[in-house]
Amino acid sequence: MVTFILIFLILLLDTSVFYVVNIITKKRNIRLLFWLHTFFFIAFFVILREKWFIIPTNLKSIFATFGIILYFCKPFILFSFFVGNMVELVKKIGRKIIKKPTVTPEQAKSRREFLAKTAILTSTLPFGIMTYGASMGAYDYRVIHQKLKIPNLSSKFKGMKIGQISDLHVGSFWDNIAPKRGIELLLAEKPDVIFFTGDMVNIQTDEVKPHLEWLGKIQAKLGVFSILGNHDYGDYRRWNSKQEKSQNLLDLYTVHKNLGWNLLVDNTRYITIENEKIAIMGVGNWGARGYFPKYGRLPETYEITDKDCVKLLLTHDPTHFDSQVIGFQDIAVSFSGHTHGMQMGIDFQNFKWSPAQYIYNQWAGLYQKDTQQIYVNRGFGFSNVFPVRLGILPEITIFELE
Repeated sequence: MVTFILIFLILLLDTSVFYVVNIITKKRNIRLLFWLHTFFFIAFFVILREKWFIIPTNLKSIFATFGIILYFCKPFILFSFFVGNMVELVKKIGRKIIKKPTVTPEQAKSRREFLAKTAILTSTLPFGIMTYGASMGAYDYRVIHQKLKIPNLSSKFKGMKIGQISDLHVGSFWDNIAPKRGIELLLAEKPDVIFFTGDMVNIQTDEVKPHLEWLGKIQAKLGVFSILGNHDYGDYRRWNSKQEKSQNLLDLYTVHKNLGWNLLVDNTRYITIENEKIAIMGVGNWGARGYFPKYGRLPETYEITDKDCVKLLLTHDPTHFDSQVIGFQDIAVSFSGHTHGMQMGIDFQNFKWSPAQYIYNQWAGLYQKDTQQIYVNRGFGFSNVFPVRLGILPEITIFELE
């Protein structure tokens, strides 16, 4: 059903855009090229869902990125052409009211051609911006240093550095070199411990294979602690059987294990220094909104955690904080991701804005409610549905405990 809706929308959009293109040129070759590109993208997005369609992950990402950018810009053509025609209609009505001579057929044709050319030219601006966001902004990693004050923190842990990355979405990467540079920035900070807060893949575990080399470099002397995000469970594709889906998740568990990461699925590990310890709790994805899964079991995880030590929680979806986490008041800090800061907006030191703020109470940076804190990482990767970053850049966070 989703496939048929997608095909219908593509054909509807391209038929409308073709009407504008047809005003400018009647050349057969251009018409043929136009519909060939439509057929290509329909074929690509349809067979992309099939398991027999084997294509290198980075090449797949390039095709998908270009297609998404192209179809994102086409509505601008229609909008510009519509506005131009509305202006012409108002002018026409005005000429009738004041009884001015109407334009000749030749003048009307020339005007329509001008409007069509202007509409197509208008689309080059969003196309350029989106292309920049996909080729540059998506890999423009920035390191954010954040002091983190924790009550009752043992002196043994003061000054400890925690690195956080989130939302890798490795299936979206078409450039395998750029992520390596991002990881080099992380490791150059020499964090004592690293947190990964979910969404390693987009759809399925196989996406990881081309990226194992640079993923394996993500190590820290006190360990790497990881959790799952909503994309990691395989909920966003069709499977031949429940067993196949279950195996996909088990394969992802194996990836974390082989990388040497401590995958926390509703359990707790401890960092111990000279008989003093911090609890690192990790839960499965838990989203307050109905369309995101509630796999995590925080109450059960809390029960098995030492009550007498500082508790840090890894939970992918920040909506978990207001819904459940604040009920466990001795959880000092939650570390989340998920929002990506909507990958677009304004993000200055003293001012930030994104459409994400109309959906999430906590969407980027550090927030505090009473004695508890939550930090929402803007994400290291990017969504395969919107493969660009405009203003909200990929983030590597370095915390220093106080």
